Amino acid sequence: MSEPHAHSSGQSELRTKEEGRDRDARNRRRTFWLTVHWFLGLFTGALFAIIGLTGSMLAFWPELEVWLHPDLWQVNSQEEQIEFRPLDEIVAAANTAIPSDGTPYALVFPRMPDTAFMVSYSRPAPNPEQLEWHQVFIDPQTAQVKGQHLRLDLERPWRGTFFDFILRVHSTLALGAGGSTIVGVLALLLLISVLSGLILWWPTSGKWRGAFTMKRGAGRIRRVYDLHKTFGLYTSVLLVVALSSGLYLVFPDYGKSLIGMFSATTLVPKDLASRPLPGEQPIGFDRAAAIANTYFTDGRFQWIFFPQGQEGFYRIVKKAPDERTDILPARALWIDQYSGQILHIYDPKQFTSGDTFERWLFPLHSGEAFGLPGRIGIMILGLVPTILFVTGLMRWKHKRQKRGVSRRCRPTPSRKSIDSHTSI
Repeated sequence: MSEPHAHSSGQSELRTKEEGRDRDARNRRRTFWLTVHWFLGLFTGALFAIIGLTGSMLAFWPELEVWLHPDLWQVNSQEEQIEFRPLDEIVAAANTAIPSDGTPYALVFPRMPDTAFMVSYSRPAPNPEQLEWHQVFIDPQTAQVKGQHLRLDLERPWRGTFFDFILRVHSTLALGAGGSTIVGVLALLLLISVLSGLILWWPTSGKWRGAFTMKRGAGRIRRVYDLHKTFGLYTSVLLVVALSSGLYLVFPDYGKSLIGMFSATTLVPKDLASRPLPGEQPIGFDRAAAIANTYFTDGRFQWIFFPQGQEGFYRIVKKAPDERTDILPARALWIDQYSGQILHIYDPKQFTSGDTFERWLFPLHSGEAFGLPGRIGIMILGLVPTILFVTGLMRWKHKRQKRGVSRRCRPTPSRKSIDSHTSI
């Protein structure tokens, strides 16, 4: 053999070995990510499906809550624009319905036409470490109490309203305060699951067209695989957004710290307090609202929180016209309950980039960021985890059955062959 030919043959063998090592490394990486994906899907998929389905139900929670309890929420009015009674009169009416061991918490303004005011209050639960939360409903035209109900019992979440129970399942799996941490860890694991699915989907062979489509005329097993692949692929970005924003809602302190690495965020001072004045009484809800109107001339009142204790203050949330959420607006004033002095302001006009990013996370999670289409999208997106779990489970069962058949069909060594291998 000539020297050039031998050299060329050696290079070819070297390339073949390198290609073999690269292929083995890719296979090991794929096996690793496949194991991660299967493990997370099988052990967290069912919980992910529950969280997704409850999220779908919450997409139109405020409207459905009114529909479920029309006797409490709806107000009969012949006028196009309801004229509210004074706020202090509405609060006084609610106080007559609150038991002596109850503590008023917030006055909630009507968010939809022809609906009632609501005052939430807490009272001791059988477990002294827990509280029950109740709601009193007041007709805004007459300041008459329409009724009340139990909203939330943290120790026994099934006792509250239907949608509050759904919210507890979505946010804590109805496991109480510790459940939110579990849901947060689940969200983190599911982010890893989505990312591992994308890694497994990536077409290393360069067949991009097949990676984005379902195979025509495929059998049932292949259809299941293609459904899992395409649903996961086309919703992956939305799932990452929903999971990431959910992580912030569960762990807001960590979220603020992370956002603060890129842009400062505005913190509410922890030492805010009213200064009691000798002989002075609280200014009341009407005057507090009037002060808020002088500073925020536009928008809609959402909540006025009752002062808690002698040093407590009025916190007034008045939704700005350009805020993207009706459920959790942010623009607010903190007002001294005696002097009416403004203690703190949280105004979108003064937001940093970090504040703006932070305030977009909840509307993205709820779908409100994009109005009605966004809420419909979130309702549909909540069904995807169930589809992924079911198709993934079917795929896993098929693989197990296939391995079982393969083991049963493996030829059994003959007695003669066994003897020949065991003889000395």
